[in-house]
Amino acid sequence: MNTPPFLPCPAEFALDDVLYREDGSATILAHASPSTANCPTCGRSSYRIHSRYRRRVANLPIQSIRVELDMTVRRFHCRTAGCPRRIFSERFRKTVGRYARETQRRNAVLEKVTFALGGKPAERITEVIGIPTSDSTLLRRIRRFPSTSEDAAKVIGIDDFAFKKGNAYGTIIVNHQSGRPIDLLPDREAQTVEKWMREHPEIEVVSRDRSGAYKVGVTAGTPQAIQVADRFHLIVNAREALQRVVERKTSSLRQAAHTVITPQKKDTALPGGKDASTKIVEKPKDPRAEALSVCRRDRRRRRYCEIVQLRTQGVSIRRISRELRMSRNSIRRWLDAGSFLERAPRPRYIQPYEAYLLQRISDGIRSLKLLYQEIRNRGFRGSLRTVRRWSAEHGIRWPCAEKFGTSIPPEWRSPRAVTWLLMKRSDELTEQDGQFVNALLGCDTVVAAARESARDFVRIIRERDRTKLNSWIETAKLTELGGFVDGIETDRDVVDAALRLPWSNGPVEGHVNRIKTIKRQMYGRANFDLLRRRILHVA
Repeated sequence: MNTPPFLPCPAEFALDDVLYREDGSATILAHASPSTANCPTCGRSSYRIHSRYRRRVANLPIQSIRVELDMTVRRFHCRTAGCPRRIFSERFRKTVGRYARETQRRNAVLEKVTFALGGKPAERITEVIGIPTSDSTLLRRIRRFPSTSEDAAKVIGIDDFAFKKGNAYGTIIVNHQSGRPIDLLPDREAQTVEKWMREHPEIEVVSRDRSGAYKVGVTAGTPQAIQVADRFHLIVNAREALQRVVERKTSSLRQAAHTVITPQKKDTALPGGKDASTKIVEKPKDPRAEALSVCRRDRRRRRYCEIVQLRTQGVSIRRISRELRMSRNSIRRWLDAGSFLERAPRPRYIQPYEAYLLQRISDGIRSLKLLYQEIRNRGFRGSLRTVRRWSAEHGIRWPCAEKFGTSIPPEWRSPRAVTWLLMKRSDELTEQDGQFVNALLGCDTVVAAARESARDFVRIIRERDRTKLNSWIETAKLTELGGFVDGIETDRDVVDAALRLPWSNGPVEGHVNRIKTIKRQMYGRANFDLLRRRILHVA
């Protein structure tokens, strides 16, 4: 009989038969192909058979059918006179390990699935591919997997990542030459980094952000290593320094916005011929909301029909409750009604006051809070949010919005958004954004000077022009970016190295994003040892 392709290792086994059982599984009967075996102690070959026994191990499934390998294993006499092992069993090193209950191919598949997906997701996948295994068993495979050895790294990148954002952080260290993470540290303290660096004196270059803890730890652990500031973080620091300047200039932002925005003429005629500076427009109903409502009604009606059918068959209310996962009171209420109950419309507590609100708006009332207070005095028990939602449903536009600046476009409201506009090139701005930026720079010289210095610094970093850094420092000291300039002077050697050397923290940031994905797959079971093994493992 020809050796089938699903036999684990044709060089070690010969097929005897394939049995299909009633439970849908299959068993492969096989025996060893070679006529001799080597003693595991002395290594000498032997042909003298002592006895035989059967060994059963789990194999990879075939078309999701569970497969078991039933092997006939021989015991041999060792022919070496001085060998302490007199009797030994033949080994199948390419197929199955010592005392193993599954083949090495099956074990390798489960390891790859677990390292890629984690516990619960891997458990669901193993059900699909026909190797059902619990999540705890899969996670134990990760913990007992041998740690991968990494060659001595000379150029590394170091950065932090969050175990829980805002509370607990760790540190990842990446070999820039191989692109692989080489270690994870349980925190981002300077003492921990210093201890790790002392254990790796071969490191020559370290790329990092401008974190003070990493600076202290790397300097104390490996003072001979060249530290390189990450260029991306330098640009981010410049933008944040400019944002702090913009945050102190809210009046200038509002002035520039109102300079650009032209007052819009509004058609405010309402019944009675009065100019209330509001416009009431009945909003059309959302077709998606209507379709969703119809879908929910059909689902409730199907559930009602199921209840009536089960009750007609004599099923008790308690059993119906268990099968349909509904409360018994709801089932009794539906059965007592005798017919399908339509859902009552949601009570609108503001409905009795709609006529009064519309009348007051027609009289020229321009304050939403004043209207809310008036209907409160008349017995309304809702909130201001309810009145605001009602006005939005009717399309009422309040003129006081422009007074307080809410008519300003979203990209002009927050200092962060304005900072992004200031950092962009002129050709990257829309016409209206360009007008706003020009108006802001024209009405506030402090923002204009800070913006020019920040853009010059970004240009120096992107072009990696070391010759202009000194002149920029002298010029930027005269602007509101003085604190940022002091930090650059303190880290002058690190910034110079960033302009001179090609290394950056880009690969490290990529691994930080990978950590975020792995954390979300662990479903709360990412203890540090488990998380470290998954991150350091390269599938």
